[in-house]
Amino acid sequence: MRAALWTKLKSAGPVGSFDEEMQRFISWLPDDLRPMLAVLRRRVDAFNREADPARRLDMEIDTVKELRTYPAETPEQRLVVELLAQVEGLLLQSKAVRRAALRGEPVNSELEERMLDDIRYWLECQHQPERRAVAGWLIRLMMCWQHQ
Repeated sequence: MRAALWTKLKSAGPVGSFDEEMQRFISWLPDDLRPMLAVLRRRVDAFNREADPARRLDMEIDTVKELRTYPAETPEQRLVVELLAQVEGLLLQSKAVRRAALRGEPVNSELEERMLDDIRYWLECQHQPERRAVAGWLIRLMMCWQHQ
């Protein structure tokens, strides 16, 4: 399964929307990630329906916290949980800046971009065979989430 996912990633072409990326790779991902993916899809749908930007910020943090409660028994699950810990840190650190931006205050938008770049770099460094393919997919998800 890992080799198939890695091959699919290498030939996938440009990054699509979040939903397209989920749909494109779902059948190639390890089965033990599926419960987390079901929660993620449900949460993303609710996020997309929410009109209040302040509420959306809270929803991001709540989603990450919920996903971090899943077991981390396999290398792929551990990778996702480790990533979620980093994302949660980013969201908590940038929450005040994001709220200030919603109030129309001037903010340094580079902070969050720098933090996302650090997380992306960490994922790119996941060279262990059991983590590499899922890390590649997570990078694609981060890229499309960042663009939405």
